[in-house]
Amino acid sequence: MADIEETEPVTDTWYDVALPILRYVNDLDPNAKVTTAARISAKTGIDSTLISRDLQSLAGEYIGGNVGTYRAEGLYIADAYLTSRGAHQVGRWPSDDPFEALVALLEKQIAETTDPDKASAFKKFLAALKEVSVAGGGTALGALLMKFVQSGF
Repeated sequence: MADIEETEPVTDTWYDVALPILRYVNDLDPNAKVTTAARISAKTGIDSTLISRDLQSLAGEYIGGNVGTYRAEGLYIADAYLTSRGAHQVGRWPSDDPFEALVALLEKQIAETTDPDKASAFKKFLAALKEVSVAGGGTALGALLMKFVQSGF
């Protein structure tokens, strides 16, 4: 058994893997019946192993459809669609909850900015905001901060 010091730390794949998967599903042709991890990988440039892992995690809560495995192509999802939570994450549906809306806005800014310093600042702000939410009071704080962010801070 390996010591904890020898193991690789778990990395956050939300922005690098999960969100691109959600965007891929959002952009799917409504007539497309099946998509595979290999197809998503080819389109996004993300390793298909990472796609498979995160696709399984997203299925149900963020992505609807039937998940399974083909022997030749690996993981697939048939009749894929975004759930309401997935639609919120890609900005297709706004949230009635100001805290959720603020989180979605910050995640969009992180995904769209090309300035690494700005992206880092947004990520730190988002992490701190989520900590406040866990401690309670997130909705009121979210409403206040949403106005601040919308003003172009």
